[in-house]
Amino acid sequence: MNFQIPKVYQAFKDNWKLEQNKNIQKYLKGEISFIPNLLPEDAIKIADFEVLSILSQKLGNTFEIATNAENTNPENINLPDSLQSPVRHQQDGQWLKTVNMVGINVRTIGNFWNIIKYILTIPKSQNSIHLLPIWEPGVVSSL
Repeated sequence: MNFQIPKVYQAFKDNWKLEQNKNIQKYLKGEISFIPNLLPEDAIKIADFEVLSILSQKLGNTFEIATNAENTNPENINLPDSLQSPVRHQQDGQWLKTVNMVGINVRTIGNFWNIIKYILTIPKSQNSIHLLPIWEPGVVSSL
């Protein structure tokens, strides 16, 4: 059986190739909170240096702070406010009842670094990310 990619899907992917730079610029300028027309499967294929460049342009000084060696040290518990969780002062999990959460399966996207790439496809309305369990299938009776 020959599987053919639907024409609409192929047209969408072709459009991404043609409009890629324009869409990235919309994201960088803050016109939109995600990179339009970037499918997650294409996002995880973006070169690492390109993702770092996009994030550096988008986040500016916050990117520099986040990638500072001191702030990437897991033993550092005194992170700057700009790197703190917006729900850090919540005493319980009540905030979970009102968030718009997206789940990311790390096994599906290949590795933890690809989470950053995947996030480029998620609009601001998705204000929470749930990393789905990373155990091998069946290890915890998941299948």
